[in-house]
Amino acid sequence: MTDWFDARASRAARLSHDQRRKVRQIRDALGQSDGAVKDHFISLDTFERSAKKAKSGRVSGEWTKTLDKLHAELIRAQDRLDRLHTGLTAQRLLRDSVASMAAAVEAWRDALRSQDPGEIGRLTDRMRRHFAAAETAGRRGTTYLAQGR
Repeated sequence: MTDWFDARASRAARLSHDQRRKVRQIRDALGQSDGAVKDHFISLDTFERSAKKAKSGRVSGEWTKTLDKLHAELIRAQDRLDRLHTGLTAQRLLRDSVASMAAAVEAWRDALRSQDPGEIGRLTDRMRRHFAAAETAGRRGTTYLAQGR
């Protein structure tokens, strides 16, 4: 474990001052939304547990309002990344990840509001594709960010 950490630390030490500044800008842009996004996902988990416990099959209005807030926060994070001009691939990948996550949340919200089973199925598939794309871009972006690329 320490070998991996030492290798990572030595790579970080090799970043130029300019690379470290750009990495810090990207982390700061994402960090501004970190707490709010976590809080919204915790709320959604709580709603899901309550719905399973009640076995009502209903989606509360708070659930979709929380998805609206989560979507808005993701768009703000995307906008902050868009305003940066670091030239790093990590910025583009992380911006793509946040955009895909916002699209997934939008599809999720729309599926919960729909009454049409066919539309719900299509929106659920779209949501899954966007979450998968967000994960892929996010992993690559995080790796590139650590490398200052």
